[in-house]
Amino acid sequence: MTIERVFKFLIPADIVNDITHYSYAKNLVGACIISIIAAPLYALLYFFLNDVAGALAICLVEFFLLFSLIILKYLRSLFYANFIFITALTCLLSWLTYHLGGLYSATAYWLILPPLVAAFIGGMRIAYFWCLVSIAVASVLYALEYTHYHFPNSSLSDPLFLQYTALCGLNIVIVFLVYFYESGKELSLEKLHHLAYHDALTGLPNRIAYEEILKQAVDRAKKNHSQFSIFYIDIDQFYKINTLFGRKMGDLLLKDIVNRIKRYIRHTDMMVRVGGDEFKIIIENEDIQAMNELAVIIFMALKIPYHIQNDEIIITTSIGTVLYSNHGVDDGSLDRYVDTALTKAKKSGGNCLQHFTESLAEEEALQTEIEYYLADAIKNKELSLNFQPQFDVKDPKKITGIEALLRWKNDKLGEVSPSLFIPIAEKIGIILKLGEWTLKEACKQYVTWSNNHLISSHIPLAVNISVHQLYNDNFLAYMDEVINSTGIKPDHLELELTETAIITDLPRAIAMLEDLSNLGVRLVIDDFGAGYTSLSYIDKLPLSVLKIDKSFVDELLTNDSRSIIIESMIELAHKINLTVVVEGVENIEQLIYLRKINCDYVQGYYLSKPLDIAAMQDLLTKNI
Repeated sequence: MTIERVFKFLIPADIVNDITHYSYAKNLVGACIISIIAAPLYALLYFFLNDVAGALAICLVEFFLLFSLIILKYLRSLFYANFIFITALTCLLSWLTYHLGGLYSATAYWLILPPLVAAFIGGMRIAYFWCLVSIAVASVLYALEYTHYHFPNSSLSDPLFLQYTALCGLNIVIVFLVYFYESGKELSLEKLHHLAYHDALTGLPNRIAYEEILKQAVDRAKKNHSQFSIFYIDIDQFYKINTLFGRKMGDLLLKDIVNRIKRYIRHTDMMVRVGGDEFKIIIENEDIQAMNELAVIIFMALKIPYHIQNDEIIITTSIGTVLYSNHGVDDGSLDRYVDTALTKAKKSGGNCLQHFTESLAEEEALQTEIEYYLADAIKNKELSLNFQPQFDVKDPKKITGIEALLRWKNDKLGEVSPSLFIPIAEKIGIILKLGEWTLKEACKQYVTWSNNHLISSHIPLAVNISVHQLYNDNFLAYMDEVINSTGIKPDHLELELTETAIITDLPRAIAMLEDLSNLGVRLVIDDFGAGYTSLSYIDKLPLSVLKIDKSFVDELLTNDSRSIIIESMIELAHKINLTVVVEGVENIEQLIYLRKINCDYVQGYYLSKPLDIAAMQDLLTKNI
């Protein structure tokens, strides 16, 4: 549109970005356009009615009205532009009213225009001020009339005709003002709608718009019995780019990523930015193979290095895809499926393309059920404990420790593996409750066995502690409460912590472990070697036991490097006075080798699998 080009030319970009100021600026331009049309007509009218002074005054003021556009464009000041426009208009109307004979003159009606225009181009606060100015001008003119002041004699040849044109002109100007206001409001609403449903950086539709876009795609597919795919793209570890190069560089990279993807999709395909570094694309195509090939092409294309401001940036992506071909599936389920596919890709380590499959659907359904039932597991008394003994490597029949393991059996789901429900417990925020239940119940059972003389003082109880428990502000107080309420001796209790839990916040972890050690409990590093902990600062932790991860034992007899590593671990641990437990022993050969390299204790299915309370009690009875 021509008027849009005028707005774009006259209104600075910084004002355009502010919706309210942009609306007022458009109204100012509209008021100037009205003045460009009206001023020459009225100047000619006054000239032909023999009022040359009035005609010259109108031309002079028109210069100031248009000068406000120069202020707007080059000084980028909407306030001063508005002030100049309304001041010039008020001065003109006040002078013409005085010049033509006061309040009885034709132009007196036009004194309502300044506050109206002020509201139009500056808002109600400015309108209030100019309303007072107009009232003040009218009051002065009234006072002059009241005191029988002699106004200048009008030189108009036809005052009645001027009265007629003044009334007609005032109506036309007001209509045009309302027209520009309504059109400006419509454009502002369109801009607001665009901002609400589009991403400011890339110009793509945003997450809000995506919901409607997906619903429409599903409706079209059902109506036309067609199919489409959703690609869910996530930039792996994008936060590192912002950290290394800055957010500005990150924004430029995102724009390049969008432009690169657009090269491979059609204009009819919809691409949406649903998160900081996440995009979804809806590809409508009958050819399944073509859609799968396109996913691979985009996946590979995004790996090509980006050159931005003399820097080369290489990224990898995780992409989840889902095909909509089952017309019984709603858009909400479809979106969960593609989320599941992306999650699977990221859990695989990133840099991965994952298509949604029926097995993933079953896995997602199971996880949903687990989330639903796990929340009430404690209330429904579905939790139980298993205990797995540890043995002396030199005397495999001698029990040297007991590890408590949480188990969950649901009426509908049956036995659920901890590897499934523990991550979900962390996700839905009940891991603290599960951990507290496990700790207290394990201590109660241990004390029961101890009171029945089934456990000697050299057999401690080991309980796993999650990262959420370790860094919980109330954990220390809860530990103290468990010790006092159950009667367990602190030195009979071992808390097993993973390397990840400690490395999450090392200074805080050291402080917490010191406090726990002061309570008298023994501290154990669990799954050592599977995470990030280094022997270089294990001596800074108040540890008693080092528990080597099962992954080293699995290849102990087939991989020379593994055997050398585990032997070195044991030797170094002994040098810093740590007892070593190796878990995952599954055959006699592993046991013999661990005995040979001076391991202290062992744990694994070869010696004993996890046992329920009754079976563990039988084993303890035989061990007396």
